Amino acid sequence: MRRLGRRLVCHGVLAAFALGILGPAAPALAGKKGRQNTAKALTGVAAYHLFKGHGPETVVFGGAAYYAWQRAKKSKRHRVHRHRHRRAQAKTARR
Repeated sequence: MRRLGRRLVCHGVLAAFALGILGPAAPALAGKKGRQNTAKALTGVAAYHLFKGHGPETVVFGGAAYYAWQRAKKSKRHRVHRHRHRRAQAKTARR
């Protein structure tokens, strides 16, 4: 009974954490470091569950980590493109 209670609490906390990250429909405004830290944290949680042998949790957190890394990558591409665009505009404005 005691083990079942711990497992239930653990799954409840994990579900609340996953819903807190994946639940909001509107994207959160996060900076470069925030996106990277979120991706790193989710990757660590997924690795932990992988080594502990928790299949469903590994899949959920692995998918969330993949999505977080993709968002961080897209954000970087957007920042680079914006920087190049502004630099080109400044160059043409000087002429």
